[in-house]
Amino acid sequence: RMQRRRLLGVLAALLLIVSAGALPGDTLVESRFIRDADGWTLSGTAGAQPLSVDRSSQRLKGGDDGDVVWYWQAPEKYLGDQRGFFHAVLKYTLGHYMYNAAGGGHDKHPDIILESASQRLTLEARYVYNVTSPFSEYAVPFSGEAFVAYCQAGGNSETCEGAGARCEQDEECCSKQCVGGAARWYNKKTGKPARNAEILKVLGDISALKIRGGIHTMGAERTFLHRPRILEGGA
Repeated sequence: RMQRRRLLGVLAALLLIVSAGALPGDTLVESRFIRDADGWTLSGTAGAQPLSVDRSSQRLKGGDDGDVVWYWQAPEKYLGDQRGFFHAVLKYTLGHYMYNAAGGGHDKHPDIILESASQRLTLEARYVYNVTSPFSEYAVPFSGEAFVAYCQAGGNSETCEGAGARCEQDEECCSKQCVGGAARWYNKKTGKPARNAEILKVLGDISALKIRGGIHTMGAERTFLHRPRILEGGA
């Protein structure tokens, strides 16, 4: 009976997507920072600098001067009943004007937080950020699968990939083992990978969506967020 309810929930979310007429790659909601912060606010303000907007580059800027964890918090249009986000993708560019690459600790805190106060459920996307690059574009799907999969073992050849290469199916790997990496949604309370049923539960009444800006733990960092948006999946 429990499995049946979960299946019905997944089907309901899929029906919402179909009824909305969204096609793969369609923009469901976005922020461009052309005039202002578009309702985005600062979360975790202790030690963080006030947010500001660079309208010429359409970037939302923030920063800190040490080991400070802070987040950009999404406005109302990303919240509420957003079951249509199921299997959609949160896409954005995050970068630094300045930072100290020697600072560790970037894996201590979640990179994205998705909360539902009414459901008493918080999900955390972890191991998302590429901390060796001054800026990167990220694509985080709202699903229970790992964000990226890799070939688990073996060498590579002209016809297949070796250990550590990105993959989508077993046939791409010489080892025939394409496995999900650590980057994915986790249930904050249990620490376990989030199931699709849990993701749907949160999407049914989102109370907060937060993207981490305070990443490095040593010295000053000045961070920017560019064009956060939700895209229909399957692109």
